Amino acid sequence: MLNYSVGSDGIASIEWDMPGQAQNLLNDASMTAFAKAIRDALADPSVKGILITSAKNDFIAGGDLEVLMQGGEAQTLFDGTLRWHKLLRAMETGGKPVAAALNGSALGGGMELALACHYRVAADHPQARFGFPEVTLGLSPGAGGTQRVPRLMGIQASLPLLLAPVFGSGVLAPVVGSGVLEGQRIGASAALTVKLIHAVVPPGEERSAARNWLIASIHGGVKPQQPWDSRGYKIPGGGPMTPAGIQLFTGANAMLREKTYGNYPAPRHILSCIFEGLQTDIDTGLKIEARYFVNLVMSPEARNMIRVRHFGINEADTPVAINDSNVSRDVYTKRVFGAYLAEGMALLAEGVAPALIDKAGLIAGMPAGPLAPVVGSGVLALTNKPSIEPAGKIARQAQADPGVERIIERLILIQSLEAARCLAEKVLTRPQDADVSAILDWGYPPFRGGPIGWIHTLGIGKFIADSQRLAAQHGPRFAPPQFLHDMAAKEERFYPA
Repeated sequence: MLNYSVGSDGIASIEWDMPGQAQNLLNDASMTAFAKAIRDALADPSVKGILITSAKNDFIAGGDLEVLMQGGEAQTLFDGTLRWHKLLRAMETGGKPVAAALNGSALGGGMELALACHYRVAADHPQARFGFPEVTLGLSPGAGGTQRVPRLMGIQASLPLLLAPVFGSGVLAPVVGSGVLEGQRIGASAALTVKLIHAVVPPGEERSAARNWLIASIHGGVKPQQPWDSRGYKIPGGGPMTPAGIQLFTGANAMLREKTYGNYPAPRHILSCIFEGLQTDIDTGLKIEARYFVNLVMSPEARNMIRVRHFGINEADTPVAINDSNVSRDVYTKRVFGAYLAEGMALLAEGVAPALIDKAGLIAGMPAGPLAPVVGSGVLALTNKPSIEPAGKIARQAQADPGVERIIERLILIQSLEAARCLAEKVLTRPQDADVSAILDWGYPPFRGGPIGWIHTLGIGKFIADSQRLAAQHGPRFAPPQFLHDMAAKEERFYPA
């Protein structure tokens, strides 16, 4: 799990090396082993400095998502998160210099662990990436990222790193160099530019560079401190309640609402962590982060996004899992996305205003409303609909207003129903293929987990009841297929609970 040794120079080496794993991950076993090693090193009077390394090709890939998907009680997760925060703070304030030698990528919790070290040196590998991809999985950083990153580089510069691709580069933060902040995973030179790491060295020299810094620090006799623990520390660029900070958060919240319609709690929680946490000391800020992190882990949005974006896409990329031909996938796309477009037409024919229909589609999380042509994407060609413009000719004067929520329900439910029918007819054979295809092929909203994932989220029983209600109101296209009734009777699920 971990290799621990103390050299004659007084430096304790803690090497991550999880057995049977291609990458190092943060889970109960590895975190417990690391905690013991850190406590031993801090308590040992012969240890003067601590070096953290990896025996894998990368440093630490982040948290073990399989563990997070297993759930558990919120209080247990919160207590465990606070214990990890306490350990990292002990590293920072223990009086002994701690350096991380990043031989490859350090992402999510791995990057957060490195940030709790006093010195970070990275190997200049072209493939190595550093950053915080949690938001793309419906999560927020949970090991100090929302508190240490803005305290290190300033709030404005930290937002694209923590929130990309929600905000992207150059929108709320100045672009440092060319393309530095284009995504939440950046290369070594970009990480150095934004002060995420302290030095970049040729591959293979990162351990010696980190050790040399430790030796120099030990001989210098100066107690190591993080910037936020230093006397007179101020947040670079100012705090949240400065005029610049207020303007920044006002704009960020408005932009977030415009881009997500409130469907994705993770970026909203990250902003809240930064805004609330940076008005306090680092320890209080970490408690604030822990509460938001646990809230997200327990949310259906995060579970849906982890399942479909991480596990689903990874499984769909393996040859053993691609049981469905491209032809079947095309048929599936035509049928399900076509059902979305057709329902928009049905709403139009009922007298609902076109603008309201399209806006409801966007609010539902779809990339475009059902009446809006998707120019150049090829999506309309897949549906055998050469144009949606003639829809206006059959629309009566807009007079019906069923309400946005009812429109959204119909636009989303009809896709799930058609996806279920495709599974029943063996157009596709696995729920995860149906969900991944929907997200990749026509931009189905990931927070819902895919058309089948949405049935799972609602519960098959509720989905059947909602479908039957709509069938009674709008016709047999909303009638749920028999196999859903059979699954409900047997208390079966598409995915684990």
